[in-house]
Amino acid sequence: VTSNRFVQDFSWIAHPITSLQRKGKNLIWSDRCEKAFRTLKECLTTTPILAMPDPQ
Repeated sequence: VTSNRFVQDFSWIAHPITSLQRKGKNLIWSDRCEKAFRTLKECLTTTPILAMPDPQ
């Protein structure tokens, strides 16, 4: 299961981090990268409700 399936706007949030993988680009961890990392970490470590439970 991929994370972007359960995190709304995953690719938009992760863009500052994934853009570091571009060929020929120096890896510079910016404040935007840190904010993206913390946001994704929070999204991935909280339990989402994927469907309402069926009481039957």
